[in-house]
Amino acid sequence: MTDWIDRVVQQSPGFERDVVERYTQRLLGLARQKLPKQLQRRVDPEDVVQSVYRSFFQRLQDGRFRFDDSQDLWRLLAAMTFRKACNARKFHQRDRRDARRDQPIERPEADASSAGKLELAEPREKDIELLWDSLDELLQGLPEICRDIVVLRLEGYSIEETAQKVQRSRRTVLRVLAGLTDSAMRAENDSA
Repeated sequence: MTDWIDRVVQQSPGFERDVVERYTQRLLGLARQKLPKQLQRRVDPEDVVQSVYRSFFQRLQDGRFRFDDSQDLWRLLAAMTFRKACNARKFHQRDRRDARRDQPIERPEADASSAGKLELAEPREKDIELLWDSLDELLQGLPEICRDIVVLRLEGYSIEETAQKVQRSRRTVLRVLAGLTDSAMRAENDSA
C-alpha cells in the first residue's frame, strides 16, 4: 500500500484536501456525463460531488472502508458519484417534477426605444380597490393594537415612531410584527 493511501486510511491531518485535489476534476466529469443537460439547470454536478465527499468522509470516519491501493479509492468514489448522479436523475424525472417538461421563460419582445427597460403598468382602479379590500379583511382578524401597528408600518413609520404612536415599547412592536410573520408562515405551510 502506498504512503498516500495510508494517510487516507489513517486519516492523517490534511488528507481530506489531498483527496479532494486529486479526484474532484475526474468526479465532476463523471457527474456531468451522468446528468443530462436539462437536469444540470436543477442539479449542479458540483453538488453531486460535494455530496459524494460528505458521504465518503463520514463513512470513512465510521471505519466502513478498507483500501488496498489508490485504485480502490478511485473506484469507490466513482461508484458513489455514479449512484448519486443516477439517483438525482431519477428523482428529477419522476412524475410532476420531471425536468424534461421544463420550458424556458420567453422574454417579451422589446423594441429599440425600450431596449433594456422594463415598463411597469399603472395599477387599475379595481386593482387598488381589491388590494385595500383584501388588506381590510386581513386586518379585521387582528386585535386592535396589532392592527394599529401594521397600519402604521404600512404607512411608512419606523419601528420607533410606531412604538411612540401606539404607546408601547419598541420590543412590543417587534414582537407583534414577528408574531404576525410567524402566523403567516404557519398558515402558508398548512395550506401547502
